[in-house]
Amino acid sequence: MPDWILIAIGLTALIASGEALVRGASWLAMASGVRPMVVGATVVAFGTSAPELAASIVALFEDSGGIATGTVFGSNIANVALIVGLVSIYRPIDHVPGSARFEVRCLMAVTLLTPVPLLLSGTVTRLDGALLLAFLIWFSRALVRRELRDRRQREADPEVRPTGKGVAAHTALLTVGLAGLPFGADWLVTGARGLAQAAGLRDQVIGLTVVALGTSLPELATSWSAARRGHSEIALGNILGSNLFNICMVLGAAAVATPIHMTWQAEGPLIVVGIAVTIVLAILLGLARGIGRLAGTLLFAGYVAFMAWSVWRG
Repeated sequence: MPDWILIAIGLTALIASGEALVRGASWLAMASGVRPMVVGATVVAFGTSAPELAASIVALFEDSGGIATGTVFGSNIANVALIVGLVSIYRPIDHVPGSARFEVRCLMAVTLLTPVPLLLSGTVTRLDGALLLAFLIWFSRALVRRELRDRRQREADPEVRPTGKGVAAHTALLTVGLAGLPFGADWLVTGARGLAQAAGLRDQVIGLTVVALGTSLPELATSWSAARRGHSEIALGNILGSNLFNICMVLGAAAVATPIHMTWQAEGPLIVVGIAVTIVLAILLGLARGIGRLAGTLLFAGYVAFMAWSVWRG
């Protein structure tokens, strides 16, 4: 089967599976009265990061570590510059809850730690991966504790009725989404490797472009839908949580499975740009208390320029 058909099938399966997972998990969470920001930063973020996790682990076991790192760092760049940019152009993010400061600080912390393996050994070891996973567990636990502490002041979403039929239907959606992700990841990575060999591009470039963009589509669809419905907290929480999950869960789990070798020439620029866009996001959310259309346009333009430079460089 031609590589481009495998990529198309893989992307379709990943997007459909991720969407099913997000729809099912989000409904179940919101029916129980969980805050939208927390839903976006945990349940939705996990669901939309699942394609990156599946694609990266499959790539590593197929000896394509460059695709794995390109996917993680490329997806984080796309989430901020492309998705936040496009969403802000469509509808400015003008409401940033005070609780978002915790998520922003945690994302900044793990993002600033990404160059450490390059500085020390050039390898993300199993111990590094375990530490990243441990940080993710601590982060999730802290969010849950905060939610439980504040939950008595809120009630479940009145528009989401936790009926037996609804619970069964959305549990089925969640299950179908989880089951479809590995298949989509396998097809996507297989096709991407074929294109890389045919075009003479490095694995990192393929991971940064085709795979990272493809696996970021669930974040784009979710954030766009949330913004369209006026739920900026879910859109913002999705991006913050997804980027943190990509580093801690995707990179962490992949490293635990098999150590990931990185070089400054290949991963260095991605890490630097990833740190830069995260700092810009933190400044916009902390100082401007929102992201307007001008800032969104600049983010999107920066992403287009970065992608053009990456393809030319590759």
